[in-house]
Amino acid sequence: MNDLTANLDRLHTTQMGAKRILRNLDLQVDDIVTWCKDVVKSADSTDQQGKNWYVYKNDVVITINAHSYTIITAHPIGAKVRVIRESDYACQNFCIERYISLMGKNRHQKVSSTIQR
Repeated sequence: MNDLTANLDRLHTTQMGAKRILRNLDLQVDDIVTWCKDVVKSADSTDQQGKNWYVYKNDVVITINAHSYTIITAHPIGAKVRVIRESDYACQNFCIERYISLMGKNRHQKVSSTIQR
């Protein structure tokens, strides 16, 4: 049990938050907080990153403030929003290393060409 599931009774949202979640997910429910609590209880994955909890269930991610337990928003997971995979980190590290490598070569080439003149 993580800190979020231990504090389900503290989950709440604002009026604007409820409208945003209902609109983003195209839901027809009377009590969005109860719906979110049910999702948290049966989540596929729960991850705390910085000040927020991210709760993943099926094709939905719910964002919850880790300090106040305010349900901020929810989105369908699609092309723009999805669970970060291990392969994403490998790709990111490769891109960073490649960029640093190229920048190092370019700096060296500029310095070498300046010295040769």
